Amino acid sequence: MTEVRWEDISVEETGPVERTQCDCCRAETLQATGDLQSGEEWLGFFSVRWSDPRGEDHPPLFTVYVGDWSEAGTPDQRWAIRSYWRDTGLGLDDWSSEERAGITGFTPLDRADLLDTPFAATYWAMIDAIIMKDGRLEHFRQ
Repeated sequence: MTEVRWEDISVEETGPVERTQCDCCRAETLQATGDLQSGEEWLGFFSVRWSDPRGEDHPPLFTVYVGDWSEAGTPDQRWAIRSYWRDTGLGLDDWSSEERAGITGFTPLDRADLLDTPFAATYWAMIDAIIMKDGRLEHFRQ
């Protein structure tokens, strides 16, 4: 995968905002999903979950899924990276051991797996594209 700028990434909203329950407290949570593309190249897909109103104990959680998500893809060829958006900015989030134990369809990546890698710039470009181009997240840009 070549490095791309956020301006070069298109964001395809794959549906309306859905109402779900928070995994930790069962409070109402909102979720938006979509696909990411650069030209003809599919980069991955994403989900963003947040509570409304936005609370610091439940900040928006961005999860980006990359790799081979075809029928032939295996968990070691599929990865997910996530970041929280707090008042101080975006930061990478590590998966807990409990979360890892329940994941079988992909490999969760933590900070150490992303930082100082060639993919890091592309990941942050994807996050920037989601924030700047997904119309369902407009209230976060204000």
